[in-house]
Amino acid sequence: MSTWPADIPIDPDLTPAQEALKAFTDEVLALKTPNLATWFDVIPSVDPEEVQVKLRASMLGELMLQDGDSLSAVPPDDYHRDLGLFVGQATLISVGLRIYDWDANKYRVNPITSKPGNIDVVEIQGEKDWSRKAEIRLWYSNWPQEACQVVSSHSSSETAGHIPTLSRDVLAPAYADMGFDCHNRLMLGDYTETAVFDFLGIARELFESSGEVETP
Repeated sequence: MSTWPADIPIDPDLTPAQEALKAFTDEVLALKTPNLATWFDVIPSVDPEEVQVKLRASMLGELMLQDGDSLSAVPPDDYHRDLGLFVGQATLISVGLRIYDWDANKYRVNPITSKPGNIDVVEIQGEKDWSRKAEIRLWYSNWPQEACQVVSSHSSSETAGHIPTLSRDVLAPAYADMGFDCHNRLMLGDYTETAVFDFLGIARELFESSGEVETP
């Protein structure tokens, strides 16, 4: 294994939105007990209805489910039944903020010594690859069924130079025994860093409102 060429940057510069997402998530993760888990939950002291309104009014609005939209898998099938949960009908019971972090040894393909059929992978000494994800979680209930609309932003050192992703998923505990992690996924398409800053602004409001924090 060779060493990285000294005159070639290892990665492109982070975009301002990547720097902001990394800084915010690391600020929250500073409260997490080291090595306890790959995520950290914050319990905000805010009205979840107000958070839903803010998300819909922001540049994230097209990601958000609207009143009347189903929180079940669409369309339901033999494995994922209709839960009878609809936004605007089911009670919006809570909002949460969850931060994920992953770190790993950093490897890159040497652009100088690699040849077709002979890839030279370099371990970058003294650096780690990082991945961070922030989720705003809106929980809906029509007891006994519950579901969570998750709006999130993700970035990593391996995607340096690119705007963090913005997406929406729905989670339903009733589907967990099927090994079904999420459904109704939507990725925001054509957007600018401003949308990421909108997300981070709302996430920070949730963080700063929290009277307590909770570790898994």
